[in-house]
This record gives sequence, structure tokens and C-alpha cells, in this order.
Amino acid sequence: MYTVIIYTFNRHDLLLRAIDYYQHFDCDVFIADSSDSKLSYKFPDNIIYKHFPRPAALFAEKIYETAKSITTPYVCLVPDDDYLLESSLKLASCFLDDNQDYVSAQGKYYKFELIENQVTFSPRYDLGSTHYAVESEDRLSRLARAFNPYFHQIYSVHRTDVFTKTWKFDCSVCKTGSYKDFALDEFLVQLVPMCHGKHKVLPILWMVRDYYRFDHTRHKTEVDKKHESSNPISYYYKQLTAIAKTTKIFLDSEDCRQLKKSFRDTISDLASNKESDALFDTAFQSFYKWIISERNKILAKLITKLLFPKWALQYYKKRIEKQYSTGIDTVYENDFVKIR
Repeated sequence: MYTVIIYTFNRHDLLLRAIDYYQHFDCDVFIADSSDSKLSYKFPDNIIYKHFPRPAALFAEKIYETAKSITTPYVCLVPDDDYLLESSLKLASCFLDDNQDYVSAQGKYYKFELIENQVTFSPRYDLGSTHYAVESEDRLSRLARAFNPYFHQIYSVHRTDVFTKTWKFDCSVCKTGSYKDFALDEFLVQLVPMCHGKHKVLPILWMVRDYYRFDHTRHKTEVDKKHESSNPISYYYKQLTAIAKTTKIFLDSEDCRQLKKSFRDTISDLASNKESDALFDTAFQSFYKWIISERNKILAKLITKLLFPKWALQYYKKRIEKQYSTGIDTVYENDFVKIR
């Protein structure tokens, strides 16, 4: 029913660990590797390795080229440091089989860390992500909902035809040079599917991420670390302000106009040029509003920190953390054991 695509770049140590895990899946697993050197390895029978040396192949291009080889009705993209549960992949694929108006589905995300020599699991995203769904009947409402509040859909299980069409669009944008930011990939791969159908987070454990290796805070500059440790709330407020500013500049740029044209061509079978432009504008405007609302929440935290005593804030934080993590070890215990 499904195929898995693992993408990687210059992290063959993580890739080997992923191969060791995914070789037990009862499906084909494609590896899209754009590392400087090709991996010499005796791959298991279900692993198909493809090397796309850079700079010949960008991120979107290697995903699209891999997607064109897939013959199963469903496909799921995963990074080399994420561990997907096959039982959940089966459930999500069956969900899409039974609900033809949905184009993608996913579950709950967790992370694992090494704390005092013990592998510890905890939720990866906030409580709102566990109930995330985009289920409006019309495209315009779906686009507005999908980006405000925003939650990524890139690592969901997708219908292969829509997935391939999406990455073809992403790839065409890369080739025209309309954008150069990797982070926009996550945004764009959500844009086309939401024109085709609905999306849902199911009440299942989807995958866990290696947060020990993934944690970007260890890779920040000393200046960034100093600012973040001295006042983390203020630091994130400035980050969101920068994202809002970048988004606003992009919306008024020639790059954005080229991107809108590519989007128009991609969904020409679904919408007229006028409707396509309305969908595009709605998505980006919704995303911008979400960034501003997130920034306002940070501002509210700054004000709260000034008004309330430290002990009261710590008590509230512990209550929220307890509510968030209650029962996770027992609900997904067998899954965590398998991944550990």
C-alpha cells in the first residue's frame, strides 16, 4: 500500500542507523542521498538507494525524482533521524482508503533524548498539534485553516499522485530560482495538497525524532546562545519578528510573483487563474497572521513574567507539563520499547 522515502545529506552515520531500523518494514524504502560521497553498503532487499550528488540535485529535485519511481498508492517522507511506526503507517493508509476526500494523514510526534544515560521520550510539539485537522469542504477555507494555526504536513502519509505533483511544483520553483530558502519547502508542500483534499492528525503515535542529535541549540553561535540563555522569551520574540519581516518582504517580491505563476500552472486542472491567485494569497496571508499571533503570545509571556512572581510561574509551568505528559509512557509503552 505504501512506500517510505528517507532523505539524507552528509550524515551516513545516522543513515546506517535508519537502514537498520527500516529494513524490517514490509515495504520498499527509497533513500534519497545528496551527500558529497556515495554510500558503499550492502543494502537489505527492501532498501533502494539513490545518490543525487550536489550541487546537481537540490532538495526538492531529489524528492521529486525519487517520487517518480513509486508505484504504491501512498508514500511517506521521513528524515534520517526520525523513526516512523509501520503499524501507524498502515492505519493512516487504511484511513485514506476509507476517506477519499482526504489527501494526507499523520499522528502524534514525540522525541527522544539521552538524559543521565537513559533514553527518555516526550511530546515533540504542543497540545494543539494533537488535534490538528484541515477538514473544510471548500479549498479557500482549507488554505486559510492549514496555515493559521500552522502545523507541518510534510511527514504525513500522502496519496502518491498528489505527492508527486506537489514535489514537481516545488522542483519547478527551485529551477526558476524563485526562492532559495529550505524552510519554504515545508510551506510549499502543504500548498498543493490542501487544494486537492483534507488532512487529519489521527490519535496514534506517528514517529519519534532523535532530539539529541537534532537539537539545533547546540549548533548555534556563542552570541545566539548568550542571548537565548539571558532572556529566552525575548530571543524568540525577535526571531518571530524577523520571520514576519522576511515573509512580508517576500510577498512584495518578484520571486513571489514567479511562485504564484508556478502555482497557477500546477493547479490549472482544479481552479481558474483568478481562483488560484486567491488561494495562494489566502495561504500566505494566513501564515503571516499566524506568525504575528505567535509573536503576540510571546509578548504576553514577557508581560506576564514582569507581573507575576517567579514561584507562581514555575508552579503553573509544572502543572501544564504534567497535564501534557500524563499517561504517555503507558499509552505508547510498547511502541517506545520497539523504537528504543
